[in-house]
Amino acid sequence: MCPKRISHSSNKLTLFMYYIITGSELCEKQKLGETCNQDNLCNNDGNLFCDYADDADLTQGTCVKCPDEYPEGCSADGFSASVQGQLNCRETCRLQCYGAGDSSLYVNGEYIPSQPIDTAIQEFAKMNATGELIDCSNEFVLSTTTLCPGAEGKICIVYFEEQFALHWQVSNQAEKSGCVGLIFYRPGFYDSPFSHADSLLLIPIVYVTYEEGTKIKNKLGNATIHTENFGSACYPPYPGDASDSCDAGWPCDAGHFCEFNSIPVETGSGIVFEYEAGYCRPCPEDEEGNPQPIACFFDFRRDGLSETTLTVSTKSPQKVEECAEKCGAVLTSEGCKFCTSEVTGFEFAQTDEEDRCIFCPEYDMIYPDRIVPLFGEGVKCWQMESFFQKLPVVQKSRNCGLAQAMNFICGCDGTGYAGANTKSKQATLAWLPRIAAILSMLGSLFIIIDTQRTALKRTKLINKILCTMSVFDFIGSFAMAFTTLPTPSTDYIYGGRGNEKTCTAQGFLIQMGTIACFLGVSLALYYNLTIKQGWSESKMKRRKAAWFLIVPPIVIGFLYAGIGIPYYDNVLVWCNNSARWWPEAPVILSILYTTVVMVDVSLNVYKKEKASSRYTGGSNKLSKMVFKQALWFVGAFYITWGPYLALQYLWSSGTGYNIYGLTLAAATMVPLQGFWNFWVYARPRYFGKGKGLSLFRSTLGSRLKSLRRSGRRTATARSGNAATTIGNKTNTTQAGSTTMASSVVKSNTVKSSVDFTSSVADPEVVPFGAPDPNDNVVPFGAPDPNDDDNVVAFGEPDFNDDNVVPFDPSALDAPEPPKKSKEDMRYEMMLAG
Repeated sequence: MCPKRISHSSNKLTLFMYYIITGSELCEKQKLGETCNQDNLCNNDGNLFCDYADDADLTQGTCVKCPDEYPEGCSADGFSASVQGQLNCRETCRLQCYGAGDSSLYVNGEYIPSQPIDTAIQEFAKMNATGELIDCSNEFVLSTTTLCPGAEGKICIVYFEEQFALHWQVSNQAEKSGCVGLIFYRPGFYDSPFSHADSLLLIPIVYVTYEEGTKIKNKLGNATIHTENFGSACYPPYPGDASDSCDAGWPCDAGHFCEFNSIPVETGSGIVFEYEAGYCRPCPEDEEGNPQPIACFFDFRRDGLSETTLTVSTKSPQKVEECAEKCGAVLTSEGCKFCTSEVTGFEFAQTDEEDRCIFCPEYDMIYPDRIVPLFGEGVKCWQMESFFQKLPVVQKSRNCGLAQAMNFICGCDGTGYAGANTKSKQATLAWLPRIAAILSMLGSLFIIIDTQRTALKRTKLINKILCTMSVFDFIGSFAMAFTTLPTPSTDYIYGGRGNEKTCTAQGFLIQMGTIACFLGVSLALYYNLTIKQGWSESKMKRRKAAWFLIVPPIVIGFLYAGIGIPYYDNVLVWCNNSARWWPEAPVILSILYTTVVMVDVSLNVYKKEKASSRYTGGSNKLSKMVFKQALWFVGAFYITWGPYLALQYLWSSGTGYNIYGLTLAAATMVPLQGFWNFWVYARPRYFGKGKGLSLFRSTLGSRLKSLRRSGRRTATARSGNAATTIGNKTNTTQAGSTTMASSVVKSNTVKSSVDFTSSVADPEVVPFGAPDPNDNVVPFGAPDPNDDDNVVAFGEPDFNDDNVVPFDPSALDAPEPPKKSKEDMRYEMMLAG
């Protein structure tokens, strides 16, 4: 093939002698300005192209000199008059340049075949070196900053694997170590040249075959190197090899990407590389010809000869991004807590070596062939290391954090998963949540049994809600009790013995457990209906309250569990929905709504009790008890879900992968929902002093009615005029007052129904939200089930209470009430209205 152009390397030597040696001949150059057309183009000598004045007329053009900057010069503003002219420029002006040089190598007097370095910036055309051989493979390859001890004045030999370092980095290390010459060798790498174009080359470099390199390493001794650089020769590309040029303004066709050429540019701060133009290359394929877009990122042969069209020696941020965009290469889904962002998420902007992301910080990889389930199917540890060695990924980027959080799979010395960098921490992370889940299961089981002990209890709506809540709590805690056991064994998590199916099953059951959180909303609504709205048990049945309090949370929970099936994956402690943001949204909304409802109920009781105390002289003891129990009820949700939701927020934001303390707290607290429910349920009965919650056992419903009636019937009674003892007349009081009195104390002597400050007997304490085991007790916030539809909501007038005897102060031998003031009348109207 005839060389088309002679170019000069930095040593200013021409290639004329090279042409004579190789028997090549120079081609005659055509003159500028000759006419041309689509049938008679300019002589394809790499110097001229046919520039058309009009895209519509291809019958006449002019031979124009090729641009100095190819190929971007073809599409520069004002260079060519037409698109067809630009196209012809790209077709006829493309050139491929190769280095021209020679080398000789003698080891212990024996000639060894060698090849000189291909491309270099060097001051002298001829370079020689003689000295003792020293093996520096480990020092140079395993670290790009380590020097080779004892290399001063010697010829260094290096077994080179490019997944660990670049050849120009190794040659720089050799120069800094004091090597006077350098010999490279590696498997299958003899015909492909090395280069050193990033800085001035000071020592002669040659490379030999793997077999010759192994012999030299085993014998060592003395060596003599001679290299000579003739320059470079430029040819048009061979058919089928990058046949189309490209740049930012001239993209490649479908199925191809632009492999930008790296051009070293001298700057004030040193050599930098620019990637402005290149050649179109087909998207990567595997051995069977199937698309292999993942090869845009990772090497697939450890000897450095990639089986794809994008070789390991040519990777750069620009090439990776271009290949990924044009060939549809996506590392993983962006919607996953432990998945990478787009390739731009790598933030290829590292300038300081200290800010560079290192996959294995100590270069201590133990398992190079393990699969890392992070950036794609089948990506191995050594490929991950090679990727981060070649590309300047910023240390603080999201994907760097993910990669380093997964390096424990490869046996690298790092933070470990979730910050668990020791076996004891990993064991604690697996067993402490397991113990918590077992406690939760026992608590849920207690509530289930206790609410279903009698037929009457089973008919109560509040017991149905509590029982259903505990059932799903039990399911979720049961799944969490397995912790890491169902996680895939290929994830190398402590205790992991499962696979994809067991992981999905565990995730589904855990998601089902969140139905208990949704039912917490139903329980709060139940309190609202009974306390604030005054619904009776019979009204609940007539309105089919069970359907809208129990069924919707279960349906929503099943739907969410089903939708999450594609997203169930290992989340370090167990398998759960690994999608970002949306899996936790229903739980957050449930907790917030429950909080709002319970605060509203507490305020409602407080306001009405305070208003009533203007006339009765009572205290706000009842509202304090309501608030206290509401605080226990809502607090259980925050204790359970607070740390977990905080951790999920960090993971979804791309941070917090190595916070061991928070991960352990979240994994321990979230299985305890059933335990906290048990504590709130059983605390008054088994752990209290026998007082406080006794008010909720039977008096809340009666007192709420009494407050309402006292506000309507005793509007003229001031707080200081009450508190008169009633003797045996108590037995003749209306039915509602008798019920209230009998549920508070078993005595014939009580104080006036308007006085709540009197002491009462200590009846059996009933847990929060549960009916009395004797079945005659009204649950927290619920009306008396025997009162049917005559139950009146707190603060509302009783229109059916025709037989109630109005409160008569004279019957109590009380003094005549004073005349009502305007303020008294205003309170009376407020209570009545």
